[in-house]
Amino acid sequence: MLIETLKQSLATMAGRLAIAAAFACVLVAQSHAETPAVDPHRLFEERCTRCHGHAGEFARAQLQLVGTSVAGTKVRSDLSTFLRRHQGGVTAPEAAALIDAFRRQIQGGGLFQERCGICHKRAYELARLHLILDEGKLMGRYSGRDMAEFLPIHGARTTEEAEQLFDMLLWHRQTIEAAAYGG
Repeated sequence: MLIETLKQSLATMAGRLAIAAAFACVLVAQSHAETPAVDPHRLFEERCTRCHGHAGEFARAQLQLVGTSVAGTKVRSDLSTFLRRHQGGVTAPEAAALIDAFRRQIQGGGLFQERCGICHKRAYELARLHLILDEGKLMGRYSGRDMAEFLPIHGARTTEEAEQLFDMLLWHRQTIEAAAYGG
């Protein structure tokens, strides 16, 4: 009888330990879960465009690079903190995504608008509507053209411009897909 009672107690304890271990695993998994991907251009359009206009024009006119950081041309406070408080704020991951997008817009210097804007209007829309990633390659959605091969003979005057345009369009497409498909 004593042995049966001990076996039953051990089985109950083992069950409770298994439940506790499973619960601990869930907590650890949740704490290490990836932050959902953010499409910074879409976020800017939804939350900021009404007052600030197009993201690229805004970034180049109102922001500047200070070393590797992005800062306002008028207000030099921490941009991440400002974005988390301004007009209802954004989350820390959203602020980081916006700042990365602003940095890219400033560094790009308006090249897309200069070389491509007459026909394609906006890089984000071109990437969203007319480009796809096919096995990691940036391709024309309807033409099937490999953009790495096509851009040097279409619109870009130099190899450096073609590379810059390609990198920018690839980044747009990657952020769009990451936000749509979870990373």
